[in-house]
Amino acid sequence: MSAVVPFEKSVGALLKEAQIYIQSGLLPREIRSPQQAVVIMKKGQELGIPAMEALSSIHVIQGKPTVSPQLMLGLARRTGQLEDMKIAYNGESCSVTLKRKGQSPHTESFGSAEASSMGLSRNPNYKTQPMVMYKWRALSAALRVVFPDVTCGMYTHEELSPETRVNEDGEIIDEVKFVQQEHGESVAKMADRGKQQIEEKKAEIQEDPTAIATVNDERTVSAGELRKRITNALMEICDGDIDEAKKLLIDASSFKE
Repeated sequence: MSAVVPFEKSVGALLKEAQIYIQSGLLPREIRSPQQAVVIMKKGQELGIPAMEALSSIHVIQGKPTVSPQLMLGLARRTGQLEDMKIAYNGESCSVTLKRKGQSPHTESFGSAEASSMGLSRNPNYKTQPMVMYKWRALSAALRVVFPDVTCGMYTHEELSPETRVNEDGEIIDEVKFVQQEHGESVAKMADRGKQQIEEKKAEIQEDPTAIATVNDERTVSAGELRKRITNALMEICDGDIDEAKKLLIDASSFKE
């Protein structure tokens, strides 16, 4: 009979393993510490998937582990209990029917009506690949009903974070690579361009009397007005991309008169 490995020791071993993965630079950029990696690896153990597969497929969103719809389906197939699966499109929606051995078929549907009621119609994912998104929404919903012991109540990345960009397989798209593809330039060049435009906007604000207050006979830029105007300028620079604007705003926070 094999000895039971103490929980603390198993976590210690995972921490060492996670440290190697972190140092390799091959993990998703949101995994920044061994502790974060270990939590995902432990979740992977619960789901019965290897460490590297867990680290590349499981993402923590709003404090909850999420998986791609492909992985969710793969876990159901591994049980050997998925007897049949049918996917049907009617132009406006998608229906997914799953049958587990010994059970009646179950169908879930998702379409433009559901997307509209949930405020997803203008979401980039749904504007560029609506039928793909409908399919994954219907599939994940069906899997949670038919295979609750496998999905453990988990949701896909996009279900918990609709603004997250995903590809046709439901996998999260690397935002840095996406920005580079969309704008045809590296993020570093975009940052340099943004910094230059911030400097120009700062100089413009300094010349605007409405943004200047006189304190002890010294002309000083209003911090609140400066931040507001720079934020608006950044939103224009980044075409409304809030996350990218926040990154560039870090530079603005260091301005001092």
